[in-house]
Formats: sequence, C-alpha cells, structure tokens
Amino acid sequence: GSIIEYDHPVGGRVRQPRPAAIFDGEPSGVRLHAPGKGEHTDEVFSTLGHSAETLAELHKAGVLG
Repeated sequence: GSIIEYDHPVGGRVRQPRPAAIFDGEPSGVRLHAPGKGEHTDEVFSTLGHSAETLAELHKAGVLG
C-alpha cells in the first residue's frame, strides 16, 4: 500500500503517504515522528546562544510555549 500508519506520541494514530524511495529492495518507513509544537524550541534557542536562564524567562513570560 501507498499509505502507512504509525503511532505519534502526541497526535495518536497517523496516516501518511509511504515514502517513495526503496533501498535494498525494502520500502522505507517512518523513523522519526513529526515534532510537536515547541518540541525543539529550547534546543534551537540554545544553539543560537541563549542561556537557560533567558529561556526560562521567555517561557515564564509566555513568549515561548
């Protein structure tokens, strides 16, 4: 089938088109779920040089969710 299903940790059961690529005769599947809203926010802002204290302040102020 051209549709695959998997369990997303937040979104529940997800259906999506199967990736078209086939390697070594095996169709590829889902390795990682789509990120949830804000799932990588702290990591991204930390990479940009923001301190943990700044991130905590931004979360407390409702700027980051």
